[in-house]
Amino acid sequence: MEKYSDYVIVHAVDENELSKEVKQYMKDGWIVLGAPFSHTGQDGSRICQAMIKQDVPRPGSIGFNR
Repeated sequence: MEKYSDYVIVHAVDENELSKEVKQYMKDGWIVLGAPFSHTGQDGSRICQAMIKQDVPRPGSIGFNR
C-alpha cells in the first residue's frame, strides 16, 4: 500500500497559470489528485488542483520500516 507524506491545493487565477504551477509541482515529485475545481473566496475566484506527495522508500528497504 502506498503512503503519502503531504497534501497541497495549488491555485491560480486562470488555467494557464494553474498548468504552470502544477507542472512545477510534478517536477518535484507531486502527483495530481482528482480533477481541477474552482473556488470563490474574499479575494475572488481561483482555479485549484489538489496534489499529493508519495513517500519514497529508503534505499535498501524491502518494504519494512518505511
